[in-house]
Amino acid sequence: MRPIALSKKPRTYIPKEFRDEENPPEFTLRSISRREMLQIHAAHSQKIRIGDNLSELQTALASIESKKPEEIGEEDLSVLSGLDFTPIVQASLDTLNIHIAVLRVGLSGWKNVPVSDTEFLRYDPESIDCLDAAIITELANEVMGVVSPEESENLEEVSASQSGPEMKGGAAETA
Repeated sequence: MRPIALSKKPRTYIPKEFRDEENPPEFTLRSISRREMLQIHAAHSQKIRIGDNLSELQTALASIESKKPEEIGEEDLSVLSGLDFTPIVQASLDTLNIHIAVLRVGLSGWKNVPVSDTEFLRYDPESIDCLDAAIITELANEVMGVVSPEESENLEEVSASQSGPEMKGGAAETA
């Protein structure tokens, strides 16, 4: 039978880059519902105002993209110095805030999260933002059921459901 409900049962997730380690960091996650996701987005409305800066940035980058580093001159870089990167930084911050909000709902614990060679970060929901940004993104994508382009190549059919990827015949793809 094809699944027609979302399971909120907690599961252990090991980030991809640590799966070959002897004692990898482990995170306890659950999927979030479409309603929960919409509530998070409503609470973190994004107002991206990149506009002209984006086209200027693309033009500036295109002008130096084909050049070798030693060929890039002050004139090439002066175009970048006049650009306002605030909207781009704000868009990144907004996305990170949404990912942290997703983890506040879908992350219920972790263990073996190193801070140094000898110290580990104790689980505390207020410490989510202490995690590496790439780990935050990977965990949030797992909670939201986002399928990466690499993973989608392995699926026969990708579901648009908020509960995550599914294959034909209803077999769920798991990490």
